[in-house]
Amino acid sequence: MRGDRITGIERVFAGTLPGGLYSGVYDADVPGRIQWSEAPELSGYKAHPMAFAECDGALHVAIKPHLNRLVDGEQPRWETAYTLPGEVTRISSGLRGLTTIPHPAPLA
Repeated sequence: MRGDRITGIERVFAGTLPGGLYSGVYDADVPGRIQWSEAPELSGYKAHPMAFAECDGALHVAIKPHLNRLVDGEQPRWETAYTLPGEVTRISSGLRGLTTIPHPAPLA
């Protein structure tokens, strides 16, 4: 579960291939108790979503060759935060096992 910093809505996320990346909210009245979005929030990628992690208050997902960041709000959207260089992506499955670590020094 992840809470949107703007709206306060708590959602869960699931990435599929070829379908896309979906989010859902808790709903005790539906089977499974999660009401999933009908349309994907992010789609068109050609590799499996490999990992999710929260960093600096934003949810991130690794989908070769990108690291995408969720921008919170009334109409949340995904943006590319980083793209692996082409020579790396040909021989790998992209970024995996995302882990958030604290910065060793305070940021000015």
